[in-house]
Amino acid sequence: MNLSTRRLYVLRAFTLIELLVVISIISLLIGILLPALAAARKSAQSIQCAANQRQVFVAMAAYSQNHNDWIAPTIMKVDGNNRFWPVGLGIEVLNMQVTDFSTNDIRPPGIFSCPSTSHTMDGGDKSDWGRSNWICRIYDNAGTDVEIRNGDMISPVSLLAIADSDNRELSYTTSIPDGGLPSTFNLWGRHKGNLAPDNPNNLVNIAYFDGHVVSTAIKEVPLEHSDRFDPPWQP
Repeated sequence: MNLSTRRLYVLRAFTLIELLVVISIISLLIGILLPALAAARKSAQSIQCAANQRQVFVAMAAYSQNHNDWIAPTIMKVDGNNRFWPVGLGIEVLNMQVTDFSTNDIRPPGIFSCPSTSHTMDGGDKSDWGRSNWICRIYDNAGTDVEIRNGDMISPVSLLAIADSDNRELSYTTSIPDGGLPSTFNLWGRHKGNLAPDNPNNLVNIAYFDGHVVSTAIKEVPLEHSDRFDPPWQP
């Protein structure tokens, strides 16, 4: 090896310390970028989830247009049989098959599925969205069923219609607590990092009866400030 070749070889070489420094820098960059990428992925999934919820609400609005403005009920009659609202909308509005909803241990189909969760709906009539029982199957002072029209609502902008849930229905209570009657049980947070689904700081998407969808922390979800003796619709 002549002198010039030897010098070139020395210039191209690197030490173990230099290699470790480069590896450390790469590891540091990966550690910085991965959480940011995960957050961006969650944000994109939350946006898609909200878009799906909006489309489900559009289907509910189409149902109302075809039924003299009546709100799509929690339970619908299809060929003489009871069908919960996801299947009712799927059959009557979206032309989907009942079998798309009735097989256990599968993800909900199409717009009834939220991309931010792998939660499996383990019963029939699946959806990743829960309907507000209180506003979709109404109870009057005597406790009997009352159905209402969209036009009867006093303030649809503040009435929860659909929310991220692990159940097809958001349960309610018949008691009358201070501040109103909550119909926000069964909320299933999905959109904030690795927080547990029931963590109050986790985020849920909520579609209101005027059609807008918002993302908010579970702990900040407002109660419906009415009770069954002072309903938020025209008498």
